[in-house]
Amino acid sequence: MTAPNHNRVYYSKISWSLLSFVVVAFAAPLILMLVQGQWVGLAILLGVSLLPFSIYWRTCYEIRENQLLITCGILYKQKIDIGRIRSLRDSDTMLSSPALSLDRQEIKYNTYDEVFISLKDEDKEQFYATIKQLNPGVQLL
Repeated sequence: MTAPNHNRVYYSKISWSLLSFVVVAFAAPLILMLVQGQWVGLAILLGVSLLPFSIYWRTCYEIRENQLLITCGILYKQKIDIGRIRSLRDSDTMLSSPALSLDRQEIKYNTYDEVFISLKDEDKEQFYATIKQLNPGVQLL
């Protein structure tokens, strides 16, 4: 008998107010540079804007075998052994994290480590159940 396949990718919930802020912060100077014909500045700002916008394209949480793989943009990747997760709980912290919404989930693992993610509402129950199935000792708070 083979073990069930738990591999799945969960995408981050997106707070449209946070996204709007980022869009306005980059759009205003882009439009100004375009109108004024500042092509070098426009090219630089377009290049720089790829970093924050890559976060919106590539923030996800993947369960693969016994690992939770967290990806946020093009620069942030983290692996957590699911067997080392101690607890999961909902949180509304504003701490910096690989999450695109303030509706977050706190994952405590190892002895003192924690990370905050932001699951879509429709994925939260299945994510918690899968983690619990892979690590029966995890506390769901």
